[in-house]
Amino acid sequence: MAASNNNPTLEQLGEWTNRAIDALRDPAQSKGIHVVYSSFNAAFRVKFPGLDVRKVVDAMAERDLIAKQMRRGGPMIYHPGEGPTRNTTAEASKALAKIDKPTKGSK
Repeated sequence: MAASNNNPTLEQLGEWTNRAIDALRDPAQSKGIHVVYSSFNAAFRVKFPGLDVRKVVDAMAERDLIAKQMRRGGPMIYHPGEGPTRNTTAEASKALAKIDKPTKGSK
């Protein structure tokens, strides 16, 4: 039995969200969209009344159907693998080495 707009599967929501990312983003500016400023949230609420967009976005990100990164005013969402990456342990170690490096005149 196919799911309807009233009861879509998380995979169906992920497909719709990835189409929304393609339709709403400006590739010259960003690979993703801001859920508030792009009107994604508003469109989601019209298309899927009764579903909590925040909970759905979080669930899709947990299942790697989309990538998500928090920004001011709400998250940016991306296609899986296209979002910015977090600093790795190696990058953190390099930063610490620079920070902890004695400077001239310090004791």
